[in-house]
Amino acid sequence: MNVYALPSLLGLVLTLVLAAYVLRSPRKKINVIFLLMLLCAFLWMLGEFMRRLYLATPPPEIWSYLETAGIIFIAPLFLRFVSLLYVSTNPPPLNNTRFWAALFGVGFVFLLLLLTGNLIGETSLYYWGYDYELKPA
Repeated sequence: MNVYALPSLLGLVLTLVLAAYVLRSPRKKINVIFLLMLLCAFLWMLGEFMRRLYLATPPPEIWSYLETAGIIFIAPLFLRFVSLLYVSTNPPPLNNTRFWAALFGVGFVFLLLLLTGNLIGETSLYYWGYDYELKPA
């Protein structure tokens, strides 16, 4: 195992522990949003960890795509989580469903760019593991 993969493994395990704790709590909207954010963080850390292991099969591009798919939705889910946490101090756009549809729509556009191969470039092997280059979309 690569030493550089250990921080990603630690983050992966801590994310799973936190997700298990949230799953045991009541099913409120804020808990579901936080759980979805943890799922995205799990995908991010899983992709990061698997790229650091020097595995040639499956190709490291798969882990790069998985990681980037998780990264894309962390920001909108975090903003949604914070807006549900402090509802009384929200500015008017955060209470509008069109705003959330547009924000997550941008995420789906980036996901479409990712799936068509217009977001991730070549992966190269470095001493810390595989790493990818971003392409201009």
